Formats: sequence, C-alpha cells, structure tokens
Amino acid sequence: MQASETAILQPTGAELEVMAVLWEISAHEALKLSQIHQRIQQRRKEYKEPLPALTTISSTLRRMVTKGLLTEVRLQNGQVTKVLQSESRSTLFPIKSPQTAYQAACKPGEAMSHLFRILVNSYPTNQRYTALLDVAEVLGLDQDAIRKIEKMLPKV
Repeated sequence: MQASETAILQPTGAELEVMAVLWEISAHEALKLSQIHQRIQQRRKEYKEPLPALTTISSTLRRMVTKGLLTEVRLQNGQVTKVLQSESRSTLFPIKSPQTAYQAACKPGEAMSHLFRILVNSYPTNQRYTALLDVAEVLGLDQDAIRKIEKMLPKV
C-alpha cells in the first residue's frame, strides 16, 4: 500500500533528504542505494554539511520502506519492476539484491503537510498569511508577484 493511500508518517530530516533526491527524478524512474548516497553526498557538500556513511543511508532507506514513504523496486537494464510483498527482504537481514532500487511513495506536499502546518502555526494568528509571502520570497519571486499574492490574501 502506498503512503498516499494512508496517513503518512512524518518523515525525519534525514528521510526528507532522501525524498528530495527521489522527487528530482521521474515517478517512473528509481535509484539504487549507491546513487542515492552519491546524490546526498553532493547535496551535503553544497551546504558544507557532514557526509553520511553508506550504511546510514541504507538504514534510512529500510526505515522509510517500513514507514511507507518509499517503494522498493527492482531496477535491471533500465527497467523498473515492482517488488511483490513476499519478495521484500526482511528488515532483520540487511542483505539485498544488487537490483534493489527505490521510488518515492508520496508527493512532496503529502510528506511535508505536517511540517507546513507546524511552520504556519508558529506565526501569530493574525500574521499566518505572512508565511505564504515569506515562502514566496524564499522561492525568489519578484516583488510584483509577491504584491499580487498579498492582494489575494484575506485581510486579518
């Protein structure tokens, strides 16, 4: 069952980092552990953050599959095939097929809705719409676009 069909468990920061890597690819593609690890290392280097070990990423991926945030698939010769539940490896035994790959099981908004709610609710009640304007600035929207958004917001 996919995460989008049930209540999504709130992802941790490390899990969101994995999700961000997987959201960058097509929904029909998948990445193997080594590819995810390499992309996370690149992201971490950009932000001058400590590089994670391959085993750390592997543990995170297993936890995410269990939580329903990721779908485990097989990737062979560029072809992605779903893994039947009976084929899934046990979390007790970390040995996996070299064909094992992963896909995001939910969209960004689904995974982060709880976090968005926390962020918006951290604003004073009469300033919550300001959160939208602050996000617009972080996204780099020009001031004309931000003013248009501001005009559409209800007056509080």
